[in-house]
Amino acid sequence: MVSMVSPIFEIMPDDDAVLVSWINKRSGVILRSKKSTVVVDPVGVDATDFKQADAVLITHEHPGHFNPLLISRIRAIFKSKIVAPHHVVKKLSDCVPKDYLIAVSPRSEVEIDGVEIFVEKSNHVSIEPVSYIICFNNGITVFHTSDSLPFPEMKNIGKNFDLDIVFCTVGLAPQASYESGVKIAELSMPRVAIPYHTDSRTSLEIFVEKLFGRNLRGQSLEIFEVFEYKRGVIDELE
Repeated sequence: MVSMVSPIFEIMPDDDAVLVSWINKRSGVILRSKKSTVVVDPVGVDATDFKQADAVLITHEHPGHFNPLLISRIRAIFKSKIVAPHHVVKKLSDCVPKDYLIAVSPRSEVEIDGVEIFVEKSNHVSIEPVSYIICFNNGITVFHTSDSLPFPEMKNIGKNFDLDIVFCTVGLAPQASYESGVKIAELSMPRVAIPYHTDSRTSLEIFVEKLFGRNLRGQSLEIFEVFEYKRGVIDELE
């Protein structure tokens, strides 16, 4: 059987690029530079779909974002470091060796194989949800907002990190819609805003249209589609 996730692993990123793939209808994504692969909230896939996973980031404990058995399998195959809030790490302590677990909370900072990860809060109903700013060693910076609604500090995050990509929730979470996703983009001001966390193609398309009307760039993706990001050059790989 051909893996649905594998296309991103069949392409070697350039030194100055990051490849992006959205892998479920929530906030599961793969981010791949030439040197590092970061996976966030993998659910609904199999560990054997991956060919590399240097770090796995978990935003919170909801089942659409966290599958302990899958995390355990990915870690066993790829020796991945697992970054997650404290309560999620506790849930993993029986199936993942402690040397691979990194417990974080808002304002934490972690470095894994040259990738700097900064942890911020998430405006979502959960025990202690977090969002992540992921800084690759080629300078490209990605803000993974989990399934957060907008919050005022996103404006400072945008200013402090000069964001390249921001993932914006546009549905399937309490009070989330394309309007709240657009607000996230307006606050954080990335070079490219990618809508996710929805099962509605219409929401993705409206989000991109609304950003265009505000002189911001939106990039809608199909699940498992591969998007190549370079500063100054935006392309879509088929």
